[in-house]
Amino acid sequence: MIFDLSAKEQVWGDKAFEKVVFPHDREQTPKNMTAMPKKLAIWFELNIVIKLLKVTGIDLASCDYNHSRLNKLFPKLCTVAGIFAFILSFSFIASEVLFCGVTRFVSSSVVICMGSTLCMSLLLWIVMLKRRKQFALLIDRSGTIHDSFRVSTNLKPRRWIRLCGYYIFFAPLVASLCSVFSIQNDDSYYYLHCYMFGNMITTSNNYYKDFLLLFFLTIENYMQFFLPNLVTVLIFFLCQYLSDIINTFVARCSAENWQEYCLVHGETKTYKILEVYKKIKKNFDVLNELSSWPIFLIISQKFLTLFFTLTVILSSKKKKILIQLIEACFLAFNAVASLVLLIVAGSRIQETHGKIRSLLFGMIEFREHQHVPLRYEILPLLKTFVEKEDMIMTAAGMIPVTRSLFLKIGAALVTYGVLIVQLDTSDDP
Repeated sequence: MIFDLSAKEQVWGDKAFEKVVFPHDREQTPKNMTAMPKKLAIWFELNIVIKLLKVTGIDLASCDYNHSRLNKLFPKLCTVAGIFAFILSFSFIASEVLFCGVTRFVSSSVVICMGSTLCMSLLLWIVMLKRRKQFALLIDRSGTIHDSFRVSTNLKPRRWIRLCGYYIFFAPLVASLCSVFSIQNDDSYYYLHCYMFGNMITTSNNYYKDFLLLFFLTIENYMQFFLPNLVTVLIFFLCQYLSDIINTFVARCSAENWQEYCLVHGETKTYKILEVYKKIKKNFDVLNELSSWPIFLIISQKFLTLFFTLTVILSSKKKKILIQLIEACFLAFNAVASLVLLIVAGSRIQETHGKIRSLLFGMIEFREHQHVPLRYEILPLLKTFVEKEDMIMTAAGMIPVTRSLFLKIGAALVTYGVLIVQLDTSDDP
């Protein structure tokens, strides 16, 4: 069946996807990106995360070829200072762990666990440092699509940046305060002996000892928590923005009349919409590739720290039960929070890809009904979608998560705690 369309309808059809298609006809490169309007202007949360990453020496800001040498020198100096600060902190904690292991002041299991978590933090920093240019290019490309689509994000920026800021900054400090409050005055010597490399503290002022203990514990916890939490929030925001871009793409395509559009433009311009989606999906594939290894390191480090610390807490006879509960709940929250952020972001992207899947099926149904030859590039796209309804993929696409995951984690933690307490009390006379 062929419709006789008027000239007015043809003009409408020519401009139907103009805002969606034509800004993406030319592949963006770092040089021509800088000539475009300022991107990431409304990405308030992501800009904050990028600035915080500079503290660790990881610069994800895109190179602007129009800037002078003086403007380029300051970010490089900040990056070098961040790298120096990270290496200094890592050297201090590594020396403390090595000192405890050599002098056998603590058990070998404690040294192995602390060394493992420290090595994971170092590996995460190295991976992010090596992939900083790829992340910067991904952010720049996503910003170009975000601005050209004029995406209205569903995030409430102030709320999310406030919550994630608390998660990034206050997690190490809260962990340090819990440790200081749980350590008795007699045990403070045990910890300060390690941090001071065997040097004695002559003062008897307990407040001074508590301050030193809080200072050293905060450095150690920032080493273990700050960078993993920051990378988790970075991946979370990138997934959210890619999901918003896909939602806007689907909404604009769904608002058009496929019959009129396909009959006016024919097969060539009809499949132009698929080319746009391929470029959007390319950004998600790059994020999938870049974030898989960091996510593995983050989750492994957090749960290793969680179970080891729970063993120390629950087997200690000197700490108060209230402090035990507070510290255990906080460590569980810190470990599960990263997993929750990644699951929420990844599941949102899966949901929006499902909308595109139904949109492509609508194109196939219409074109088969009109007996128009179908090109073979739609079918490979359909194979990229996860069909299982009871599975949610994380942002890395590597961890299958069922709906009962959190119940299993909670049951495992409770069982683990009960076993430790029972084994510990069985040794009492």
